[in-house]
Amino acid sequence: MVKKFFSPWIYRFYSFYLNLNLKNISIGRSCVISRDSFLDTNVNILDYCRLFNTDIKSYSYVSPYSILIDCKVGKYTSIGPGCRIGLGIHPVDLLSTSPYLYNDNLFKKKNSNDFAKVIIGNDVWIGANALIMGGIIVGHGAVIGAGAVVTKDVPPYAIVVGAPAKVLRLRFEESIINRLLVSPWWDLDHDIIVKNKASFRTVDEYFSYKEIG
Repeated sequence: MVKKFFSPWIYRFYSFYLNLNLKNISIGRSCVISRDSFLDTNVNILDYCRLFNTDIKSYSYVSPYSILIDCKVGKYTSIGPGCRIGLGIHPVDLLSTSPYLYNDNLFKKKNSNDFAKVIIGNDVWIGANALIMGGIIVGHGAVIGAGAVVTKDVPPYAIVVGAPAKVLRLRFEESIINRLLVSPWWDLDHDIIVKNKASFRTVDEYFSYKEIG
């Protein structure tokens, strides 16, 4: 478990420490990772990222200049540069949207009512400069286009683009998606995935492997 605060002058030392402990975690320059965050093994956090109360599972990475707040990220997920995920929520049904009117601890203590958990599934690809609002669920295998503004939950294996983001199409037919969700490849042991990755390039090849196995 990783629960540390990273400042620019200690990130290299702590990255080295993590690798010595066989977690194989890579942390880039000038990253900030809060104490209540968790990084699993084989996670790559690139330069100038900010992670607060965020859990990231194995074999996922976050590209430079991205900010994640109150997020849970699955395995094998790719987050592009400049993404903003889980930013604060301002009320639109009160007199003012300004937190100065309703948050007495502004900039002193986090107000949990201003944030909602973001759940990002496994095998998700989030393009550069995407914005995902708080409280969103992104299904397994989904693709979020560069610059998309996601204000609604994203179905599994959907490709969404635009502002606000809308479903462009599904990556596969629904019958195939259902089979993948019932028998997810990311739950296989990583050594098995690496050994058979040449045979996992297509869905049909993966299903053939599962039938043989």
